[in-house]
Amino acid sequence: SVEDTSDYGYIVQSQGRMYAMHMDYCNGKCQLSVWVLEDYASGQWTLKHTADMSGMIGHDEVCTFVAVNMERKSIFFQTNGWNEKLVSYHMENQRCRVIFSFERDFNLRCEPYIPSYTEWLSDGLLKAAP
Repeated sequence: SVEDTSDYGYIVQSQGRMYAMHMDYCNGKCQLSVWVLEDYASGQWTLKHTADMSGMIGHDEVCTFVAVNMERKSIFFQTNGWNEKLVSYHMENQRCRVIFSFERDFNLRCEPYIPSYTEWLSDGLLKAAP
């Protein structure tokens, strides 16, 4: 099972598999871990990737996951601190790239995309998607 040690997490389905991203903040470090659900029946999760993000994004930054593209092995997050940024992290080369830097007094929050699995009926009521 996935350890419940994260301060912040994000779950996404990609390539027919469920992934869980965790960002742990302890002892002045920021540790990213990526897990994949290997067996839905048993609930077995396997750790696929870890990275010390402290040197890449700073020790005092807190990250909010925004999106994941597992086909490209990329994770997108917003740093929430003194210098807020929208950042991409590539798991294969373990590098971060700043996509956009927010101005110091600019208050914008990026929210993760969460798909809806419901359909609207003609009467305006919801039904679960098949």
